[in-house]
Amino acid sequence: MQDRDKKIEMKVGDLVRVRYRGAVAPVDDIAGWSDPYVGIITETPESKERVWKMWCVQTGSFTIIVPTLDSIEVLNSIPGNRETKGE
Repeated sequence: MQDRDKKIEMKVGDLVRVRYRGAVAPVDDIAGWSDPYVGIITETPESKERVWKMWCVQTGSFTIIVPTLDSIEVLNSIPGNRETKGE
């Protein structure tokens, strides 16, 4: 599981693996987290009012991700895109 205090760098086009934490799951216990979902970052926040979005390969839909709550692993970073950091 990713370190909750570490900022993760993601850009539009990056391939990521995301696990969502269940409502009562302990942060350090993988049993309470979802199966991994793989997707491509499609939107990064430029302000506090915007959200992180990815296109999920498994569900064939857009989903919101929250770097401070979800476990996110960047699998393949696309060079040259605008860099952003999770807050």
